[in-house]
Amino acid sequence: RKSFETLAIAFDIADVRFSADVQDGASYEGDLTWSVEALENILKNCMEHTPAGGCVSVRVTEDVLACRIRIEDTGPGIAESDLPHIFERFYRVDKSHSKASGGTGLGLSIVKHAVQYHHGTVELHSEEGKGTTICILLPKG
Repeated sequence: RKSFETLAIAFDIADVRFSADVQDGASYEGDLTWSVEALENILKNCMEHTPAGGCVSVRVTEDVLACRIRIEDTGPGIAESDLPHIFERFYRVDKSHSKASGGTGLGLSIVKHAVQYHHGTVELHSEEGKGTTICILLPKG
């Protein structure tokens, strides 16, 4: 929840709606700093690539096996040719559809490493013109 509160003002300024649906009691054991940084990197990317009036949503659920985080945006999506490289260090997609002022290309690489540090998985699904969905699974125990 801390990441959500930290970015609320930025979402308002960008005119991007933000919604979070967090299941009561959903949690996992892990490094708070790494976890917050990973989530903030994803949310910043989504916000920067979602046009004004668009939406970014987060859903967090927990079951007996894992904590599951699903983040969706209504941005322009990512070209199929970029998808295999999206978690590589220093890789950046075409910024022509973005409000982003340039970046290092490290954000999603950090996400991948933070999730792997927690023995989890991260998957990204995107289609041009239809937005992007990122699914993170953080196993229990």
